[in-house]
Amino acid sequence: MKKNKYLIIIASVILLIIIAIVLKTDDGNDGILVDVKEGSFVISITTSGELDSKNSTVIKGPTGVRNLGIYQNLKLNNIIDEGTVVDSGDYIATIDQTPVLTKMKEVDANIEKFSSKISQSKLDSALILRADRDNLVNLEFNIHELEVELANSKYESPVTKDKTRINLQKAKRALSQAENNYKLKKEKQDNIVRTTIIDYNKELDKKSSFMDVLKEFNIVAPQAGMLIYAKTWSGKKIKSGSEISVWNPKVAQLPDLSQMIVKTYVNEVDISKVKEGQKVEIGVDAFVDKRLEGVVKQVANIGEELQNTSAHVFEVTISVNGEDSDLRPAMTTKNTIIIDIIDTALYIPIECIYNIDSISYVYSDGDKLQVKAGQSNQDEIIIINGLKKGQGVYLIPPDGAKDWDLKSL
Repeated sequence: MKKNKYLIIIASVILLIIIAIVLKTDDGNDGILVDVKEGSFVISITTSGELDSKNSTVIKGPTGVRNLGIYQNLKLNNIIDEGTVVDSGDYIATIDQTPVLTKMKEVDANIEKFSSKISQSKLDSALILRADRDNLVNLEFNIHELEVELANSKYESPVTKDKTRINLQKAKRALSQAENNYKLKKEKQDNIVRTTIIDYNKELDKKSSFMDVLKEFNIVAPQAGMLIYAKTWSGKKIKSGSEISVWNPKVAQLPDLSQMIVKTYVNEVDISKVKEGQKVEIGVDAFVDKRLEGVVKQVANIGEELQNTSAHVFEVTISVNGEDSDLRPAMTTKNTIIIDIIDTALYIPIECIYNIDSISYVYSDGDKLQVKAGQSNQDEIIIINGLKKGQGVYLIPPDGAKDWDLKSL
């Protein structure tokens, strides 16, 4: 019985504790206070970006494909792993030769066709001209006979002599006409053969060009370096099985790692603040403790639309100071572009500021205090008027703060 009494007392105490905790939990929100700070204020823009080399040797696939009448994309059959360190002449990649080989079959067929046509043209020329040459010989014999006949006709009548003389003149004229016709026919036949030979040589030159271009389908390193894959127009890295444009057959690059840059994008709202020469603090995601410094080198004049979004951004190029052997192209960076540094200013967390129409205010000392705000960064905002150093303002207002009176400046 006594034992049961103790159990009831213990249970009652536990119940009271639970009720006290619940009641305490149900108490109103007291809010979170922060102090107004004074000191140096940094105005900056933070972006994400990607490392790249300032200078690099571009490795391209075949560059003369379009001259062969091939305009379709080429397939990359195989490429060595990205990051591989290569020496000059080392194998890099292989491109599918099918489009060129298919086109070269047409060239081979034309070569065979024109070769046969040359032989046939020469044979036709020989047959046609042989008959004309025989005719010329016969005409020459005829003239000789008439000359002999005329020489022997000194005892003949004048009529017979005149007739023989006339026949001799006709024979000579016929020979002259036959010689001219023979010359024209020969020129015509020679032109036919010559034209066919020209067409044949053109096809041979084409084949030579095809053979030269085919050598470029097996890609080797032009110099020593670390291989980095190129990117397509859509921003995707080229890999085995990718298609390469014949207009820009870039496959990879060998970057100069001694000089690195960062390529980043700034939205159209902030781009007017970014100027060449501004300092940049750079963090590398791959090395949490590594801090780099850089300078804005170039700001794009024309914006572009990010893929799959409606956001308009401007490309900004940042030059990385110094040299770091750990850095590699395509590493992700966090970039803080220093827009301005104000030596002395009062500032508070930007979340402390509230607005009604054009009036800015903070929650402090049981009132809504109107303030005049100045420039800001991503975390804090300058207070020009309305607060003093060390004054408490609410980061999270307490319950009922919305009903506090607004005190104007």
